[in-house]
Amino acid sequence: MKIKSRQFYEKLLPKRITVLTRKTKTGNYWAEVKGKGLENCFTQAENFGELIKMVNDVIFDYLEIPIKIRKELGYYLPSSFIKALKEDVIRRRGAEILRYINEQTKIKREVAFSLV
Repeated sequence: MKIKSRQFYEKLLPKRITVLTRKTKTGNYWAEVKGKGLENCFTQAENFGELIKMVNDVIFDYLEIPIKIRKELGYYLPSSFIKALKEDVIRRRGAEILRYINEQTKIKREVAFSLV
């Protein structure tokens, strides 16, 4: 398979997705990814931290994005995580570092996780 440009793969990724999560009786997590072009996209993990990684993996696999280009595209992170990180940065380091983070994470994407 020929690897296309980063811009080609960026266009495949929705800017925002929703992830519906359920905790199973055994304590594991199950997730359904909802977003444009991501029909029937599911994953599971043993804990919530691993679930975030698995959500990104399943999206990249589903859209057939080559492994060597994935890091360049950024990752989906829960909106609440990004908000908490930014608030912590403001408290600790001030607005200058927050501006830097915002600039560096422009291609990063957010995901709304909802536990159902």
